[in-house]
Amino acid sequence: MTRNTVCQKNLPPTYSFESDSIRTLVIGDIKRWALSGRNTASFDNFAFCTQHDLTPDLLRDLCPEMILSPLVGDTFDALDIAAILRRLGYKGRYRAITPFIPSAALVVAEFATIAPAIDFDLFVMPSAQS
Repeated sequence: MTRNTVCQKNLPPTYSFESDSIRTLVIGDIKRWALSGRNTASFDNFAFCTQHDLTPDLLRDLCPEMILSPLVGDTFDALDIAAILRRLGYKGRYRAITPFIPSAALVVAEFATIAPAIDFDLFVMPSAQS
């Protein structure tokens, strides 16, 4: 597996990632998620941030092997995140979470033009129907 080139191997002591798990950064609407009762505190190999928190220092310190976000958030979409990640030099995996969309292949193709060095795909969630 190719490592994110933004990373540096000497992580600060406040981060204790297990070596056998994928370090994952979740980008989203953290305030809304917290207000709705979701846990947005970092745990195990998961860290959470908003799109405004994405900085070179954050990527270097967390050294994520996977980044997750909604395809469309309250104040951003995954194209916004891809542009930020490209500018920051991230070259790892990025997955956008979405319900079924009929044009998934077009979305993935658009990402390839915006951020070709990022390994992008969609996580399509099943509908909540019983």
